[in-house]
Amino acid sequence: MNYCRLCTLPDTYPGVAFEDGVCALCLRESDSEQAELRQQEQLARAREQMLAAYKDARGQSWFDCIVCYSGGKDSTYVLRQIVEEHRLRPLAITIDNGFISPVALENIDRVVAHLGIEHHRIRVDRTFLSDLVSASLFEDLSYGNEYKRMSAVCSSCIALVNATALRYAVQYEAPLIIAGFTAGQVPAAVYSNDRTMLADGRTQRLTRLEASIGPAARAYFSVDEERLRAMSPYPVHVNPLMCESYREEHVLESIRSLGWRMPQDTGKCSSNCGLNCLGINAHVRRYGFNPYAREISELVRRGAISYARGMEMMRDTDYSEGVRACLRELGISEQAFEAAYEQDRKA
Repeated sequence: MNYCRLCTLPDTYPGVAFEDGVCALCLRESDSEQAELRQQEQLARAREQMLAAYKDARGQSWFDCIVCYSGGKDSTYVLRQIVEEHRLRPLAITIDNGFISPVALENIDRVVAHLGIEHHRIRVDRTFLSDLVSASLFEDLSYGNEYKRMSAVCSSCIALVNATALRYAVQYEAPLIIAGFTAGQVPAAVYSNDRTMLADGRTQRLTRLEASIGPAARAYFSVDEERLRAMSPYPVHVNPLMCESYREEHVLESIRSLGWRMPQDTGKCSSNCGLNCLGINAHVRRYGFNPYAREISELVRRGAISYARGMEMMRDTDYSEGVRACLRELGISEQAFEAAYEQDRKA
C-alpha cells in the first residue's frame, strides 16, 4: 500500500486516482492559494448558517439543542463552545456502549460538572450491543458509500446515536441537534433534510436491523414519527467544527482547562471508544484501507494535523490485544472473526 505524499490518502481508497505519488484530491487543489481562498469562503458560509441556526433556536424551547457528547476531544470542544461562547442551553447525551474508556467517562463527568449542564447517559443493553456489533461485522449493515468514511461498527453506533438524539429532540422539542464531526465524516456543516426522505431512510434501516437482530432494534432505533411530523421546523443538524479552521492542537489546548485528559487505551483515531480498534481492523481486512482515511487525509490537507500525525493514525490498524479484548467482551470467537474475514480476502 502506498500513501499520497501530500495528504496520506492510501492508493487502495476507492475512486481516487494517483499521479506521481499524489492523489487526485490533492492535485485538484494544486493551486494552494486558490484552495485556501475557497476553503475560507466555504467556512464563512458555513459559520453564517450556523450562527443563523443558533439565533433561530435560542429560547424556542427549554433546551436550545441536543448535543451528542461522546466524551472525546472534539465533542468536548464543541460542548464548551455551545455553552461559553454561544450561550445556548444544551442537553448533552452520551450513548454508553460499554466500551467507553474509563478516562473518557471521567472526562464526561468533569466537563458537564464544570459547564453546569444537564447530561443524560444512556447505557445500552449488552446483549443488544453484542448482537448489533456481530451483525455489523458479519453482515455489514452500512449503507451505500458509508464504507468510504466509516467502519460498519461505527456506522451502526453512529446510527444509534443519531436515532437517540432525534428521539430526544422530539421529546424536548429541541430545534437543534449538534455533534462534533469534522470534515470527511459527514457531508455538510448545517443541514435539515427532507422529512419524507429521512422517514423512509429510518424505516429502511429499522427493517434491516429487525431482520438481523430482532425486535429489540425497534426499542433503540425507532422514533415517534407522528410527533416528529408535527415539529416545525424540523430539527436542524449542526456540525460546528466544519464551520471553523479546525486545528487539533488548538482543540486539545482549549479543553485542557476543563480537566479533560487523553485516554491511552483507545488507539490513535479515537479519544473515547475502545471498540473503535475492532471496527478499524475489520474494515481494513474487508476493504483494504483505514475507514478514517478520507477524514485523516482531509485534516492533513487542511493543515489541521501534521502529515506525521496523519500517518500515525492511518497505520493504526493492527490486530491488537484491544481487538481481541473487544471480541471476548462481545462473545465473538477469534476463529469466527478470522474465518469471516479470510473469506473476504479470497473474494
